[in-house]
Amino acid sequence: DKFSVDTKQADSVVFFDADGNDIVTGKRAEPAGLVSRVLGGQSTGDMIIDGLGLTVAAGTTINKDGRLVGGALALRELGTRDALDAYKRKLDCEVTYFLGNERIMTTLTDKAGNREVGTKLENKAILTTVLDNGKEYAGESAIMGKRYLALYIPLKNQAGDTLGMFFIGQTFDRINGLTARLFRVQAFLLVVSGLVMLAIGYFIVRALILKPLSEISGAVHNLASG
Repeated sequence: DKFSVDTKQADSVVFFDADGNDIVTGKRAEPAGLVSRVLGGQSTGDMIIDGLGLTVAAGTTINKDGRLVGGALALRELGTRDALDAYKRKLDCEVTYFLGNERIMTTLTDKAGNREVGTKLENKAILTTVLDNGKEYAGESAIMGKRYLALYIPLKNQAGDTLGMFFIGQTFDRINGLTARLFRVQAFLLVVSGLVMLAIGYFIVRALILKPLSEISGAVHNLASG
């Protein structure tokens, strides 16, 4: 089922009894809200968005002989330093996790190489589109004095409230550099393909036109010489 699939991708799994206590520590299992919903019979999935990180959770009840004995929550961390660094390597873009308009974790760094954690996005158009209206924003964004082609994705909890954002972006300098290299490659390929077409055309003309004309010319010459 879905919980089994989610568990395979989880960073951790929390098991708790029918009273909501972690079976390992004996303390109240967290996050308490999701634990309560699971014990209430709701197999649930939700996104935990806070100042500590971004976590996707999936929960299910555990029953024995038709009686509720506890539950389990599978947790997947998406907003950690390691997770964002992995996204950057895979996407070849800068990524940031926001709580509201504050950068909780990011791959963006200042000139000294320090991550821009704790800084805020002040672009009102983006904040209105994403945080206020709960819609994605795709377009230009000025960040730390650089122009980015950016995508901001709203992060919503199960209730539909937008609590944060996820940013993916690439600088225009990098995009222009890649475009220039791509153009040079395309120009080279066009030249090569043009030369190939000329060579093919030459052999076609030679085989279909020049050779028959040469044979006809030879025959006419033989006839003229008796």
